[in-house]
Amino acid sequence: MTLQLGPELDKAHTEFQKSSSGIKVEDPDLRRMDFALQLMRGRSALDVGIAWGLMTNALADMHKARKVTALDISWHSKLVRKKGVKYVQKSLLDKNFNLERHDTVYCMEVIEHLNVANNEDALANLRKSTRQRLVVTVPYLEPEPLWWHDKPGGHRQRFTLDKLSEMFPTGVATFIPRWGVDWVVVVEDKDIKSNAFVILSQNNLLDLVANANEKI
Repeated sequence: MTLQLGPELDKAHTEFQKSSSGIKVEDPDLRRMDFALQLMRGRSALDVGIAWGLMTNALADMHKARKVTALDISWHSKLVRKKGVKYVQKSLLDKNFNLERHDTVYCMEVIEHLNVANNEDALANLRKSTRQRLVVTVPYLEPEPLWWHDKPGGHRQRFTLDKLSEMFPTGVATFIPRWGVDWVVVVEDKDIKSNAFVILSQNNLLDLVANANEKI
């Protein structure tokens, strides 16, 4: 069955395939990005850890996104740059992070590459850059030993329900299935008042964020 994507991500994916023959973006990754795009709120977006730039480029083509910033510690050799996007080379752990606040901030498949001791600083930088909504994805209950745990760029930490509850005490979340290890998508929003970390179905999470989007 052909994977159905939103028009912006479909365009970004097509452009990437044309420029980077031989690299295949797996369907679960595309589903994760496609779902995350539906969580966009407001007129500006910051994408942290952009890799090939598919998510960034899809955001830039969304009709409601007037400003898109892409941030990474280094640029991937296959990055497809998009006109109109602001590119910032900086570490998420930079003590002088000080980025302009954006309505929606995305940080997908990044935090698992950090040491546990860096989580507080990373989340603090993400939150101070967020005006309305923060979207974070990490692998959920990844079996040990973790992927490439003993190599540079590998995974450095494992995420359980208790750990996510501690990191995102007011967050709402859902799961994106993939082969072997699912992703958990966590949303913090200024207009979603949760007294504890909550797991929802994908549809219920989309309904919740849609209702928040309607608030001024």
